[in-house]
Amino acid sequence: MTLRIGNASGFYGDRFSAVREMLTGGPLDVLTGDYLAELTMLILGRDRLKDAGRGYARTFLRQLEENLGLAVERGVKVVTNVDKSGFTTIADPYLDKLAKDLGPHAEKIKNLIRSIN
Repeated sequence: MTLRIGNASGFYGDRFSAVREMLTGGPLDVLTGDYLAELTMLILGRDRLKDAGRGYARTFLRQLEENLGLAVERGVKVVTNVDKSGFTTIADPYLDKLAKDLGPHAEKIKNLIRSIN
């Protein structure tokens, strides 16, 4: 068995288009993203000092919003190491929208994510 893995992020400054490029660039089973690299942690720490509700990779939410439907359609699993502390509060409204747009499977995912908090 072959597992095809692509990575769309190595730090907070990577190309925004990388997620879509990986999803449309050929066969893919798993898409990963690293949002806790040293440079990213420095940027997120500075953001958190300015506003305690920040401190997460905001581009990740936009990338997910624009590309999650495509990932689901192609059966690609998305795996990231996004810092949970600031992310879950901000992501909560997106969960409702994504669940509504993507249907029953997304509703199950939304409920699972909320149960982790």
